[in-house]
Order: sequence, then C-alpha cells, then structure tokens
Amino acid sequence: MLEPREYEGYWWLPDDPDDKVTGTLSFSQDDIRLELLGAFKSVVAAKVPKAGQVIAFGSDFGRLPDQARITGVIRGHDYVSLEECTGFSPEAMLPPRSDLDITTTSYRPRFVLVGAGYDVREEVAFDEVSMRFSDLETWVDRSGFDQKAVFGESGMSSVTVTYEQLDPIEVRIDEDTALKIEFPWSWSGHARHMTESRITQGASFRLLFGTPANLERALTYVTQLRSFLALAVGRPIRVLRVYGLHQANPAGAYQPSGAAPPRHIEVELLFRLVGLPAEPERKPYPDEMLFTLRDAEPRLEEILTTWFNQHERLGPVLVRYFHLVHTTPSSRESEFENLVRVLETHHRRTHGSAGRDDAHLARLDHILSAVEEEEDRVWLKNELEFSHEPKLRDRLREVLDQCPTISEKLVGSRRRIKSFIGKVVKTRNYETHLDLTNEKGAFTGVELVSAVYQLRCLVQMTLLLDIGFTCEQIDSMFGGMSRRYAEVAHLKSQST
Repeated sequence: MLEPREYEGYWWLPDDPDDKVTGTLSFSQDDIRLELLGAFKSVVAAKVPKAGQVIAFGSDFGRLPDQARITGVIRGHDYVSLEECTGFSPEAMLPPRSDLDITTTSYRPRFVLVGAGYDVREEVAFDEVSMRFSDLETWVDRSGFDQKAVFGESGMSSVTVTYEQLDPIEVRIDEDTALKIEFPWSWSGHARHMTESRITQGASFRLLFGTPANLERALTYVTQLRSFLALAVGRPIRVLRVYGLHQANPAGAYQPSGAAPPRHIEVELLFRLVGLPAEPERKPYPDEMLFTLRDAEPRLEEILTTWFNQHERLGPVLVRYFHLVHTTPSSRESEFENLVRVLETHHRRTHGSAGRDDAHLARLDHILSAVEEEEDRVWLKNELEFSHEPKLRDRLREVLDQCPTISEKLVGSRRRIKSFIGKVVKTRNYETHLDLTNEKGAFTGVELVSAVYQLRCLVQMTLLLDIGFTCEQIDSMFGGMSRRYAEVAHLKSQST
C-alpha cells in the first residue's frame, strides 16, 4: 500500500529553475512534507520583513505562499513533481539572527508524481493509468501455471512447472475509455549454476484513454475501481500502486527521420488515501467473495459500464458507503445511521418521490384554506413542503420487497420484517434527535450489531441489483462460503 518513503534532492519552482534548494521529501499516509534547507529566493524576498518593519501576527503569519507546483530531482536521477503545495514555516518569516542562521522552509503537497517534471503551466494528463489492489489476484482467479510431480519409491522424485503468459481481458467502459485486466509476470533466479528459480504472476487494472485524462479524472477512476472490487470481494481493499503513463509516440505525432525513438514516461502517483484498512491475516478464497471475475465475465463490459455510469446520480451514496467499508466506524450507532442514510438516499435517487400530483396539491390547498391565521398558514405550509415524499418506513419496505427470498433469510417472516422496519425507524429517530419517546423501542447491544449487519447486506443487495445481478444470483452469493446468511442467523440467535 503506497508505503512510506523519503527522497533527498534539489527542488525549484518551475518558473525559476536556476533557484535550486536542497531538501527532503517525506511521504506517508499520515503526512506528505517537503523540508527545504533554505528557501526559494523569490518567495522569501517577498515575505521576510525588513529591519524596522512592523508586522501584525495575524492568521497569515508563519505561512509561505502556496505553490501550484514544485519540481525536483532526486537521487537516482528521477524527476519529481509536487502538486498543490501548501506553504508553512514560521522560521522563514523572521530575518536571520546571524550569518550562521539557516532559513528552513516547508511545504505540504497534495500529490507526488515520481518520474516526470512538468512545466509551470503544463497540465498533468495521462494516456494510461495502471493500478494494483489487494485481493485483485484472488478476484481474477486465473493462473498461467501448470505443474506436475513424479513420485518414486522414496517419495517425490521430480517436479515440472510450466508457465504460459495470460492474455489480457479488455472491455470498453465508455466511448473514450477502455479497461484492461492484465497479468504481469516476472522471472528471477536464472544463473549459470542455478539453485532456485522464481516465477511470479500478478494482476492489475489498466485504463486506456482516447483523450488524455487529467489527474482528477485518473484518480476518480482509481477510487471507483477500488470500490467495485470492495463490493465484489466483500471486504476493504488497499491501494498498492498507481502509475500514469505518457505514451512515447501518440497516433499522428510527427517523428523526424533518423531521430532517436521516443520513450514511454511512467509516473508513480503518491497520495494520501481515504480509508486505511489494515492488512488482513490471510487472503480470501474466491468462494468467499460475493462474485469473482469468472462470475462477471459473461457480462463484464455491461457490469462495469453500469458501475461507472451510475456514479453521476449515486456518487454521494457510494462515497458514503465505501467510506464505511474502508474506514473503521467510530461506533455501531454511527455505522447504523450511515447505513440507513445510504439506503434512504439510494432509494430517493433511484425511485424518486411520489411527486406533487393533482390529488396531493388539492389536499394541501384544502388543509391550508382551513387555517384562518396567515402566520399559522405560512408555518403549516413550510411544515408540509415535503409531505409528498415517502417516509423512511415506506422506502425500507420497498427495498425489502425487491428480493423477498433474500429479505426472508436476512430478516424473517412478513411480521418480523414489519417489526424490523419499525425498530430501524425508531432507532434512526432516537440516534438522530435523541428523542426519548423512541429510546425504548431502539436497537441496543447485540440487537444493534445484528441490525447493522442486516442493513449492510441490504446495501450490498441494492448495489448488486444496480449493476445487473438477479435476486437469485445474489441469494446464491449471500449463502455458501460468503456466510452472509450464516452470520446474520448467528447474530439474531445471540440477540434473542
């Protein structure tokens, strides 16, 4: 996972490449910081007060001007570009006390791009983006290895291992973008006197853009693919590596006769992640996942196209849910509230509201006309503004009605479903408003844990339905080794 690292080198502002300053860039998921042993002359000249000058210690004191980009070259001769750099350094704001006093300055970049330096006004835009995620190799569940063992009288006498490179799988996800699932491999240990040989196969996603994608667009795809994999695998996903690629010679580009061939430029993208799941104790088995590549492959292009398209209307819903997936909730109560809000907002955005039809408008007019005082009528009109919207109770009922077999296995009979919906509404109202009238009927203890797990399964069900899986397929996913039904049954038994 985008692990901590440190780079020493020379750094400069792109519009003043002659003013180079020595410094160290430190990257981790806690902080990204450039510490300069000195300062850019143009910046300090404008900020350091002169002798006799009076300064006010306000909110801007101790802050250097932000820089859109800082460029550097590090050991190993790699260029580095730091994007969206916030400046801060109280030491740089004070005049030096002596000739031996060294000014230090610091910046906090938002993104680190290792492998390329960009001009001052050049937009970072990639022709391709490659990424690796945890559990991706298991999700693709595909291997180029074949091995055979021969046994003699004293046991295994020989082993034959062969490897054949797998072809990538490519689908289009929109008119301008294609997605490849690739299987990179490496071989090591070959020597004149071999004592070992190692072949390793991995898996990665690669996006290919017809029109180069800027940094924001590229990282949006990374986030959305991470969420897709988390839904499929059924647990948090770690981002291991992200690379952007500038093509060496795009189609139609002029290449002078006899000139050295251009080279691809590969840029590693470093950034802080939202959600930092710990590395699990073991890898999951494919059967434990909700679905694998093999399950999705017959309709992979349709599934992925739908997944990316629905972010326009469901973006906030998906962001909220997958933040819950990748970040440990502060409490069960908080997780409960967020899951309910995800289901409610998802229903609103996919089913809409009942609408202000003629009958509803006529009823409003009838009610409001019966109120004599203007002040009371205005107050009542505001209170009834959203009276056409379905209640949470109605939205939950419609969610559960989508797949009756799944709802019965997750919650129970029609009577139990009605009771479950009532307690969800009471718990939401109590947690949101701390309304004592709902405290007695709210979920607590193991019952609350069970309700959270049931709601989580309902969210997964709705998202799987969104991308085209049927109720029968989802029912199969929730059974078996994924243990969705088994975990719910266990928690329900503990709460009775």
